Amino acid sequence: MLIENSLVSLDKLVGNKIEGSSINDVMDAGGFNFEVVEENLGAWDVDGADSWKVLRRGHGGDVINVVRDSYQVIQNREILEPFDEVRRQFKAEWSQCGVIGKGNNIWVSAKLPEELQLKSNSQDKLCGYIMAILNHDGTRADAVFPYVDRLFCNNQFNTVARSARGMTIMHRSNYEQRINVLMNSFKKGIEKNIEFVNTADALDSQKISREELEKVVSRLFPDKKVRNKGEEVLLSGETSRNRVIELFSNGAGNKGETRWDAFNAVTEYIDHHQGAKRINNAILRDGQSVLSSDRMRRGFERRFMNNMVGGQSNNLKHSALKLLSGKL
Repeated sequence: MLIENSLVSLDKLVGNKIEGSSINDVMDAGGFNFEVVEENLGAWDVDGADSWKVLRRGHGGDVINVVRDSYQVIQNREILEPFDEVRRQFKAEWSQCGVIGKGNNIWVSAKLPEELQLKSNSQDKLCGYIMAILNHDGTRADAVFPYVDRLFCNNQFNTVARSARGMTIMHRSNYEQRINVLMNSFKKGIEKNIEFVNTADALDSQKISREELEKVVSRLFPDKKVRNKGEEVLLSGETSRNRVIELFSNGAGNKGETRWDAFNAVTEYIDHHQGAKRINNAILRDGQSVLSSDRMRRGFERRFMNNMVGGQSNNLKHSALKLLSGKL
C-alpha cells in the first residue's frame, strides 16, 4: 500500500513480525493465545437450534460465527505445531503473522531460504514464502500456499491461481495427515515459486509495444456497466488504465520496456496505488493513528484476503500474467 510515498506490503499492515523461533513466539506475535469455544444452541427455544452452534473467541468472547453442529473446530496450535515442524525441515524462517476479523482467520508466513533473482537482472530479486491461513468461521478451507515478494516494490503474488489439490488442510485430519499435507505444500510451493521466476525471466526478455500494453490494460480494466440506485451507469476504468501505463515506466524497478515491466505495473497498482489516495488523505486529516483505526484495519484485512486467497485482486494478477505470457 502506498503510504506517504512508501510501498508497504499488506502483510505488514495486518500482521506483526515474528521475533524468535518458538511456537510461543508466534502465538504472542500473532495474538493467537485464544481458543475457539463452542456453545451448543440446543437450549434455545427455536426449531432446529440443536443442529447449530456458536463459535466464540475464548470463553465469553466475541462471536466468530454460527455453524452447523457437525463443524469440527481446530485450534491454533493444531496447525502451528505441524507447520513449525515442516518449516524447520525446509530451513524456512518465521516471517509475519496476524488475526483477521474477530478471529475468523489466523495466518502465518515463513520465508524460504533461497533468494530468487532474474537471470537478466541480478538486482531484481524475489523472496519466496509459504503462508498458512487457518479458518475459524467455517466459510473457507484452511489453505497453505506459496507467494513471492519482489524486493524492488514489495509487490506480492500468490503463485497458484487457487488452492491447489493437496494444499488444503481438513479440520478432521490428524497430526500425521497435517504433516503430510504441509510437506507436500512446501515442496509444491517451492516448485511454483521457481516456475514463476522462470516465467518472469521469459517476460523480461520480451519487449512490449505501447499498443500491446494498451490492449492488455484495456482487457484488465475495462469500462463496466453497473447498477446504482436502480439505474445502469457506466463505470470507467480509464483512471486505472492510465495509472498502470504510467507505472510501466516509472514503477519501482521498472524500465518501461518489457512484459515483465508490464506485469509489475499491474501488481504495483493493485497492491499499492488502488485506493491509496483515500488512505493518504485520511492520514493528512487525522494523522498516522488513523492507520490503526478499526475501519482502516478492516479495509486492509479485506484487501489482504482478496490479494492472497483467490479474491478479485489475485485473479486479476493471474489474468495479467496469462495475457502477457500469451496464454489467455
